[in-house]
Amino acid sequence: MAEPTGTPPTPRSPFNPPPPTAVRTGGSGKPLVIGCLILLVLVGAGLIGGLYYVGQHYDQLFAWSLARIRDSVVPRLPPDLPAEARQHLDAAFTGAQNAAVAIRGNPAAAQKLQTAMLELAGQAEGKEPLTRKQVEEMTATLEKIAAVGKAPG
Repeated sequence: MAEPTGTPPTPRSPFNPPPPTAVRTGGSGKPLVIGCLILLVLVGAGLIGGLYYVGQHYDQLFAWSLARIRDSVVPRLPPDLPAEARQHLDAAFTGAQNAAVAIRGNPAAAQKLQTAMLELAGQAEGKEPLTRKQVEEMTATLEKIAAVGKAPG
């Protein structure tokens, strides 16, 4: 066997570690985090602004909703619906529109109106033609809405 030549390598000393190398963890970085935080603040401000707008203009939003419901209900009325029932429904929609305008500045009336509007929206949903019974129920709900607008508060 041949004798090894040279000196064997010495093990590294724990007291003299090699210099650290830069380790990249692959994180997103500060610009992305700051951008997300700014976006979050802007979305929050937009939501607060939207809620403020709704709080100041709820009467207009109720009137707009009633107009959209009316636009979706009128074409679906039964063809054999008597003219008196159509006029009654039309008068109920007009009374409800007036009530929506009259509740401005009355949050208690707006709460009652909101409950009745949800009921009306449930009755008006769908695409199929309405029955006479459904038209009668909607007319009664619209009259409830009109009564909320006439209530003294």
